[in-house]
Amino acid sequence: MKLGWDLKTGLKRYLSSWESADDPSPGKFTFGLDIQVSPKLCSFNGSAKYSCTGQWNGAAFVAVPNSNFLYDKVFVENKDEISVRYESFNSPNIMILKVNASGLLTSLIWNERSTAWDTYFSVPDGFCLNYGHCGPNTICSLDQTPICQCLKGFKLKSQDNQTWPIKCERSSDCKSGDQFIKLDDFKAPDLLEVSLNDSMNLNQCQAECLKNCSCRAYANSKLTGGGSGCLMWFGDLIDLRKPISNLTGQSVYIRVPAPDQGNKKLLWIIVILVLPLVLLPSFYIFRRRRRKHKEKENMETNQDLLAFDINMSITTRTNELCEADGEGNDKSKDSWLPLFSLASVSAATENFSTQCKLGEGGFGPVYKGRLLNGQEVAVKRLSSQSGQGLKEFKNEMMLIAKLQHRHLVRLFGCCVEQGENILIYEYMPNKSLDVFLFNPKKKRLLGWQARVRIIEGIAQGLLYLHRYSRLRIIHRDLKASNILLDSDMNPKISDFGMARISGDDELQGNTKRIAGT
Repeated sequence: MKLGWDLKTGLKRYLSSWESADDPSPGKFTFGLDIQVSPKLCSFNGSAKYSCTGQWNGAAFVAVPNSNFLYDKVFVENKDEISVRYESFNSPNIMILKVNASGLLTSLIWNERSTAWDTYFSVPDGFCLNYGHCGPNTICSLDQTPICQCLKGFKLKSQDNQTWPIKCERSSDCKSGDQFIKLDDFKAPDLLEVSLNDSMNLNQCQAECLKNCSCRAYANSKLTGGGSGCLMWFGDLIDLRKPISNLTGQSVYIRVPAPDQGNKKLLWIIVILVLPLVLLPSFYIFRRRRRKHKEKENMETNQDLLAFDINMSITTRTNELCEADGEGNDKSKDSWLPLFSLASVSAATENFSTQCKLGEGGFGPVYKGRLLNGQEVAVKRLSSQSGQGLKEFKNEMMLIAKLQHRHLVRLFGCCVEQGENILIYEYMPNKSLDVFLFNPKKKRLLGWQARVRIIEGIAQGLLYLHRYSRLRIIHRDLKASNILLDSDMNPKISDFGMARISGDDELQGNTKRIAGT
């Protein structure tokens, strides 16, 4: 398959969508080679850009899924043509590249075993892949919250930060002493107002950019041979984004205002040294009084889950569950966890609607909840038909509240109201490990590198539980369905309902109930 321009005849080769799934006439979406300044692959909605890769850097298109084991992209640029050709690369696989009526570019691979087409990738498959999603002078990255943020040296221009796109502008005018910050592994801004010079090196490029106040960024135009050439951006920077973890980008240098000098620097030093001495005693007294007030207040009222911020550390004592266990032992002074109202939990999950239901396990159904700030949580609701009960609910809540590790699922709080027992966790977009291991199509997405990383993560989590945590924990129910995967396919151990606390010198123990794996 070949895309691009025949410079002799003016012929343009591109993919076109159907008008609809039932109408094969040409639709409004196309996919092809955009040769403005430096070639790149773009989808268009009519004449407007819909989604674009990075530029051709001399070796490959930046921020494009790696497909070397399936097919090779052969790029040609001469006086007769500018084109990219897709060729099978030592593989008998049959591949189809198509654009559907909604603009989704999909790569399909024929699976001989299942005699069906498997999806290799789809673009755009996330907010950041939509062209200019965040607005000018912003970074779009799924690794940050919110995903749209102003570049360093730029500030939000009187817009609601909860809406996209946002508008960012330089925090100060161009002046002597401006500097550059390096953004590694990024998809560079679109080539709208740019200057290209293939004979310059990177140092010459920086010096040239500093001469012009309108120059906002620079980078190498070619990355082969250690990098060469000079690209300079003028005006607003559009479609700058961080590729997802398995894609590569390039280094981009962004111009930022010089730091304050002279008296301002001295003033900041004085403030930093003196202010803590004045504020610390007052802050300590204030915190003590506020903590006592909150403890008293939270005994009577529950928090609103919708207004909860999962990035903040909120501690509310769960007195109703922790005052005593079944044997009369007081455990309340060790357990700190937010307690949410049933009304707010119900609102976050649209009244526990089937549309929000993620699945169901031995504990009961699990729902996706959405907070007012757009953050997502997983809501685990104890079912009356569940083989687990209040004891397992308390056990899971107490243990996870005391444990913190990157490979253990994070518990944000719980709800105990009107006979309901609910746990609120961090949301894992890739669900559980068994979804990939036992699905003939999805297990192909787990390469050996991903599998080894998952195994290492599980082992690190278990080592923490068995040796390095404050409590020595035996999970007793470790299986693929209890290993959750986040957006980067990092594993997190979950479901501590059957877990047991073991002493440091204990080699065996007794149980009244045989369960787990």
